[in-house]
Amino acid sequence: MKAKIDQDTIDSNAKLVSEYAGAQLFHVGILDLVVLNGTHKEMGHQYGSLEKDKILTTRDTWKNIFVDSGKLSFDSILKVIGTPFYTSAPKTLKDFYHGIAEASGISVSEAVVLDNWLPLVLLGRRVGCSSLVAWGNKTKDGTAYMGRNLDFPEFMRDMIGVNGVIVVINPVGGELSVAGIGAPGTISGFDDTINNNGLYVEYNNGLGSIEPVLYSNRFALPTFMRNTLLEYGSIDELKIVLNTMKSDYPCIMGVCQPDCGIHFELSPETYMAEASPEELSVRANQFNYPGWGIPPLPGATGWYSESRQNAFNKLLSEKVPNIDEKTFMDAMNAPLYKADGNLTESGFSVFEPVQNASNSGGGEFGDVTVYQIINHSAERKWWVRIPTHSGWMEIDFKKYFKQ
Repeated sequence: MKAKIDQDTIDSNAKLVSEYAGAQLFHVGILDLVVLNGTHKEMGHQYGSLEKDKILTTRDTWKNIFVDSGKLSFDSILKVIGTPFYTSAPKTLKDFYHGIAEASGISVSEAVVLDNWLPLVLLGRRVGCSSLVAWGNKTKDGTAYMGRNLDFPEFMRDMIGVNGVIVVINPVGGELSVAGIGAPGTISGFDDTINNNGLYVEYNNGLGSIEPVLYSNRFALPTFMRNTLLEYGSIDELKIVLNTMKSDYPCIMGVCQPDCGIHFELSPETYMAEASPEELSVRANQFNYPGWGIPPLPGATGWYSESRQNAFNKLLSEKVPNIDEKTFMDAMNAPLYKADGNLTESGFSVFEPVQNASNSGGGEFGDVTVYQIINHSAERKWWVRIPTHSGWMEIDFKKYFKQ
């Protein structure tokens, strides 16, 4: 039986527990915080050494889920994500993979898959997420705050709840510092990333609007954006970058910088982004921009995107003009489902899998809110919560970014 978790506590204590070759491993609440410094090969060695046991555990977990169960062969996984992801990786990322493999004892192919295995779940499921960004006259100080739920099968929450890691990358030379959160072994396939300019990026599954597709001959979007955040620090720069690339899958990408935010809606062919005139933008898992000509799908068919967006919007709008991180914390306590499996119509978080709910995000693992993040770009700060596993954990990246 799980111990009762005080979901509203905030733990900001970072305890240094280990050091290796210029890198540091901290504990913040239940999360590891790994601070890497050096060349990309050196940082790979640091990561693989400091997180070796957890990398091996995570490798065994996904092998059990996908390979040992007979769902997929390792060769088919390499065909979908391993080989194309490694081929498209720049030299700096290849160096990272080799450093992790050498230090942890896994193969380079396993290092690539550990970094990029989430698309295997996307291909077979309709996972959902939600996010909202507010700034200007909506917030207490005019700066931008962004909150998001990452919704995924329950096994991932258990994985993050036991072995979750935040990785801080401080490259030598002129690149920016970048941080992301994920399972051990993740180094570019982060679903949430921030750099030392305060540019923050998160992803919501857009398969509810565009047919399920994953292109293996294109750069994986999270990896592409992580590498982009090493070089660019503003939304205006990202707009130009997005005009030069094609997403490998349909995605809704939330972006926040210190003074504003935006949601990009990316199909595999193009993107659209509608700047909100109300200094507030909210998305779940359907494209909202009218130029697509895609009507919103109702109810379970659209994974209740409209209901979740309305609830998120209402909960935050009621606090205008005093929105801050605590406002987001209160809003994120609102559940999507009642105990009987019916919608609350006033929430969007999924704390426990609901077996009798008629939602297309259900399935054999059960979809839940894996983690919640509140991002304050102006302060380079996150508050992270893993529901049922922890309260809020405060990460002040100013203490760890070197660039």
